[in-house]
Amino acid sequence: MVKDNGTEEIISGKNRYFLHYKNYGILDDPVQKNNFLVSFNIPVKELIYEKPGIKQVVPIHPNCNVVDVDKKVHQDIGKAIKQEFGEIGTFHLKTQSVKIICKDLEVSDTTQRVSFTIDDTLHQGIVDGANLYLAINSLKLEEISKHSYVKVDFYVMQDTSISDDMVKTLDAKLTIDKEINITKKELHWLEEIIQETDYAGKMDAVDVLCLINLFRNNYYDAEVSNQPIESYWNKQRIKELYKENPNSFIQYKTIVKDILYLYDYVNWKTQELWPSKKGSLNSLGLTTKYNQKAYEFYILDKKLDYKLHDAVIFILLNGFRPFVIFNQDTTARWSKDFNKILELYDTILIEIISIIKDYSSQMGHNPHLLGKNKMLYSIIYKEFMMGDLLNQFL
Repeated sequence: MVKDNGTEEIISGKNRYFLHYKNYGILDDPVQKNNFLVSFNIPVKELIYEKPGIKQVVPIHPNCNVVDVDKKVHQDIGKAIKQEFGEIGTFHLKTQSVKIICKDLEVSDTTQRVSFTIDDTLHQGIVDGANLYLAINSLKLEEISKHSYVKVDFYVMQDTSISDDMVKTLDAKLTIDKEINITKKELHWLEEIIQETDYAGKMDAVDVLCLINLFRNNYYDAEVSNQPIESYWNKQRIKELYKENPNSFIQYKTIVKDILYLYDYVNWKTQELWPSKKGSLNSLGLTTKYNQKAYEFYILDKKLDYKLHDAVIFILLNGFRPFVIFNQDTTARWSKDFNKILELYDTILIEIISIIKDYSSQMGHNPHLLGKNKMLYSIIYKEFMMGDLLNQFL
């Protein structure tokens, strides 16, 4: 590593750029020969301006939509990279990738370094994720956690003269977007309900909104493309949906207490009934261990050393959606006795968790990918419906 004395020439414009990576994958273009998509997991420190030994600023495509991002968003990005909040090592999972178009790219497996050339600043450079890049670029080396990575996608194209319209359609916004605020007055109806439960003061109303979103059976269906995955990873989107149509959430006020009960029940019952001979849920990577005392499930008045990972609990709660129907005044209710729904879950939970376990294994035991997998949400939704059909005389 070369010591940076502040005298290095800044690389920008038509030049060769260098990044070290952790791992990568290559996909051939299905239509155009000699075109490739190469995806890298890059340590965040590689994208800062004062990278040790080299100062480089990757050009941004002139048509890339660099939107105005307020100061708080930059602060949130910084906190996520420094890992002052959230789970360690998830920055690359919770943000979009930086997308770069270039004409040639070299990957060195021995040095784990990728080098690429920008030789036409009118048609090459960053075409998406510019705001994320600029937010990272402004940080200092000592501020960055060694566990912070960012995904960088290179589109290696023989003809980089893609149309301006194509570039303009790319979404340059940050995943950690401008904060959408919901006032206490707007959520007063929900706060009142929570206050009547054992989760009073222990669960945020927006978190409950995310849970409600899993049960919106008049908004989502069984189609893979239409699943409530945002409940797990994108609170901003849930708040946006609420802002657009509050009544589409308020109509579920009649089952909010049951939803909170299910949150506890599924956590507790799954761990109670899952057979140890199939491997502990913790060893399968489906739970989160409490490092101090225990997790409290307030409605059931129980404590456990483990809770299901949020990704798993959201997938499971999504499975109860088929049992939501509506009264004449459009408020939600259950299609059958609530205790019968609980009995059904007890009957099918081993099969359901087995499906999630297999998916987890195929996806490298990464629960965050599970929580974003629309196919898995759809499968579990259908399994609950099939389970109800096969066990209708419970």
